Amino acid sequence: MRTSAVSPPSSPAFDWTMGVFSLLIMIGVFQDGWAHNHGLVDQSFLTPWHAILYGTMALTGLFLLGAGLRNLRRGYAFRNGLPFGYWTSALGVVVFLLGGVFDFWWHSMFGIEVDIEGLISPSHLTLAFGGMLVFAGTLRSIGAQYGSQERRWRSLGPAVLASIAVLMLLGFFTQYASPLGDGTMLGILGPAHGTAAGSLYAVRADGSGQTRIASLAGHDVLGAAVSPDAKLVAVRIQPANDGQLPPSDLYIYKTSGGGG
Repeated sequence: MRTSAVSPPSSPAFDWTMGVFSLLIMIGVFQDGWAHNHGLVDQSFLTPWHAILYGTMALTGLFLLGAGLRNLRRGYAFRNGLPFGYWTSALGVVVFLLGGVFDFWWHSMFGIEVDIEGLISPSHLTLAFGGMLVFAGTLRSIGAQYGSQERRWRSLGPAVLASIAVLMLLGFFTQYASPLGDGTMLGILGPAHGTAAGSLYAVRADGSGQTRIASLAGHDVLGAAVSPDAKLVAVRIQPANDGQLPPSDLYIYKTSGGGG
């Protein structure tokens, strides 16, 4: 018999658990981003880096599922099976896992993205939206309780953790425009096979400050990587592919132009 028409109350332990899960999810995001930046994904979706990220989200989902089933046995209606705010988190888990399926298909069709493409691909933005919903659950829960409990670290701490996770997520997906760096991005224009024109450029995130680093007519540029201070770029250059695998050399250029 269902006796409760309201949501079950949350608890500090529940809120803290979800706050910690929020940070663990973002640690999973950052370590996966690190793996992408260091070429450790091996052009495959099935990597240990993805396993850590998706495994942490799966644990979050199992925690919410267990809480919901326990409350159903206590007589709460299905729509009130989770404390206030946490249906948002449950929806986020579902969106994230569906986004994972989408991401697997996307990588299978188009390969592993690099540089800014990895931040703005539709599948990764879907994952980001799901994560944001998960973090929002804790914020909604603490917001609903605010004023009815002591304003101490024990009760408000989970909201701090969830807020940090939100800021980490926003910072991760907007890192190409971060004010902490000089906004230098690498652009490779050409060269198409058989053409006489092709250059390596550095531009700022807003499209300004375009600087030609090198003229690379008749060559392919592979695996460009910018140094952490955005002052140097390392690239592998080889003659334009004519159906074989010509030898290549590693060059280092200044993003301000010159060198190599």
